[in-house]
Amino acid sequence: MTRKVIQLNPTTLAITLPKKWVTKVQIKKGDELNIEETDKHELLVGGKRREQDRYISIELKDTKENPIRSYIAALYRMGYTEININFQKKETFKQLQFSIESFYGLDIFDITENSCILRSVFSMDNINIKSHILKTVHIINTMFDIVTADISKNLYSNDSQIFQFARNCHKQRDLIHRVITLQNITDLRTFPYYQISINLSSIAKTIRILYQTLKTTDTFPDDLKSFKQVKILFQKLFISIKDDFNFEMHEEEIQLTEKINSQLDKKKDTILNAYCLRMLLFIQNCNAPLAMINIAKG
Repeated sequence: MTRKVIQLNPTTLAITLPKKWVTKVQIKKGDELNIEETDKHELLVGGKRREQDRYISIELKDTKENPIRSYIAALYRMGYTEININFQKKETFKQLQFSIESFYGLDIFDITENSCILRSVFSMDNINIKSHILKTVHIINTMFDIVTADISKNLYSNDSQIFQFARNCHKQRDLIHRVITLQNITDLRTFPYYQISINLSSIAKTIRILYQTLKTTDTFPDDLKSFKQVKILFQKLFISIKDDFNFEMHEEEIQLTEKINSQLDKKKDTILNAYCLRMLLFIQNCNAPLAMINIAKG
């Protein structure tokens, strides 16, 4: 195969890439390619440049799942490809095994009595961030439906489902952060999803904690109505992500916030309304990044 050399400017020469090869390895504008020079002064052009492998060694002393997951999540989002872990207690490794299930592409290797290695086992190159945002929104909609039905029945037997749904939302968030970090994404049509994923994850966490609280808390008809209104606003957020940003939504959020605040003033012990306000805050926090995405789309 031969290619003709093109003069781009007085000091720069270039060649085009074969269309068949570009299609096969999914090259697009802005990608970086591996180009190596052999001893015979030949150039070898490879596929997309792999992100620089990053390694770190840590020691885990905690035996609780939440702190362990938070620590690993921070390293995962930062883009580390290999994490060497030392630990002293078997319970630490047990909790680590449980935590790893909530990260895309991370697995445990080289296990010894007091150490192991976490490695990233698949490429992040073809991850569609928006699809993971939409998946998170769908999961949260399902969580809203479960809680609404259980409040109506005053029967709370879906703890495991709610927990797993919330955990899956955190999984989507961490993947989105990792991809944005590894690919150094600053495009305003994509980067705002970083902030949106944080707020969606916070909504899922709020619903999970609320569900536990409802087991020992009385609810009132107005409270359930408020919860359903928050659910409706969230669904409008879902439409905004799929299509165009709804600028009227902000006014609806303000009105509902004022209404719930008024109810709280009358019934100080209304826990459900307090959680509704918290979720409204996270929904409102999505407005600006959603607007940025839609403005950037032109």
